[in-house]
Amino acid sequence: MTQIEDHFQEFPVLETERTRLRKISYSDQDDMYGYCRFPMVSRYTVWDTHQSLDDTKAFIEFVLNRYDTQKVGPWGIEHKQAKKLIGSCSFVSWDNRNKRAELGYVLSNEYWNQGYMSEVIGKF
Repeated sequence: MTQIEDHFQEFPVLETERTRLRKISYSDQDDMYGYCRFPMVSRYTVWDTHQSLDDTKAFIEFVLNRYDTQKVGPWGIEHKQAKKLIGSCSFVSWDNRNKRAELGYVLSNEYWNQGYMSEVIGKF
């Protein structure tokens, strides 16, 4: 049976009108901490609110390890015009038999209610 990782031999870069979905890197640390430090942003995530840049660095290290071991990791959501990371999204679950997947995401509160996630999710 096909596994989700089979589709990610090369991590795909995807684009929407306003965003670029790409790998997360250490250069995203400040942008990511900028939104992950707010409890209202992390309220429904599986990770705790980031208390320091060290928390964000540890999360990025976790993500980079997933990429390095060819496991599915999150796409960083980069605002194309601002050239900054504004969130991330990834598959939470994948069911080949029923042709179903669940996506999870987090988005900087500065970009809420502007249609960004509808735009991003439309790429999947």
